[in-house]
Amino acid sequence: MSEAEVHYWTASDGIELAFHEVGVGRPVILLHGLFSDANMNWIRFGHAERIAHQGFRVVMPDLRGHGRSAKPHEPEHYPIGILARDLRELVAHLQLSDFDLGGFSLGARTTVEGVGEGLKPRRAILGGAGLEGLRHWERRKNFFLEAIEMFDSVPRGDPHWLSIQFMKSQKIDRVSAAL
Repeated sequence: MSEAEVHYWTASDGIELAFHEVGVGRPVILLHGLFSDANMNWIRFGHAERIAHQGFRVVMPDLRGHGRSAKPHEPEHYPIGILARDLRELVAHLQLSDFDLGGFSLGARTTVEGVGEGLKPRRAILGGAGLEGLRHWERRKNFFLEAIEMFDSVPRGDPHWLSIQFMKSQKIDRVSAAL
């Protein structure tokens, strides 16, 4: 199996977004979690390669503000529903009509939003996002905004500490992440 290839495309608002692709066969789109990217969630530990070996074309976008995708610092590039819109536009860009869709955490929420707005995957898989996380995103969002504010000052043992360590390991752009 070859390494995942990185491709770029431009969203309707002019933002350059990246997606990774490996394998040949029926398309499955996998969406990563918050502050992560396709590499961390799907490529690095072999998940994408194992799925591709089963006869799938695995498409893994780096969501807006994550990974190799652009990280604009202007709030107008992050309207409500932008990730689901980006997903719909990626499906159109790739001319996919028969595909599966899976998401982890933020990717699961984006999957639900995309399906709610008209995407029609044959199958959808949600992981790492219980009903509480899907229904009460504002509470979780506020926790992460607090973590970004305390990025360099939170002590070990604080409830935000582990999230901040993950953000640091991912080298997040704090400005775009807070939008």
